[in-house]
Amino acid sequence: MFRRIYWTVEEISTSGESMVTGIYTSIFDLYDRGFRRLNNPSNSLRLSLIKLDCAGKPLGCWTADQAKQMETDLRAYVESGEFDPNGVKELVAHFEATAKVPSA
Repeated sequence: MFRRIYWTVEEISTSGESMVTGIYTSIFDLYDRGFRRLNNPSNSLRLSLIKLDCAGKPLGCWTADQAKQMETDLRAYVESGEFDPNGVKELVAHFEATAKVPSA
């Protein structure tokens, strides 16, 4: 199946600069490999859901503070069969656990 939506992971520096560190087509690959800081361990993470070949805003965008809202935001994709409900629950848990800036 050709995927029309993608997940992007960005690292956000303390100065607000962002750098895309990964693009993924599956939830499993996203939480298995995507939630790693490649540049600076004190950077936070932002996750976006992007429609391929489309200008405009992402379909969804979340930071650590918005992780709990992600499951509700993705409900329409679960209902359409685009995402598995258990996969979304695991994604939210993984993102919530790893997206915050690590304590010093």
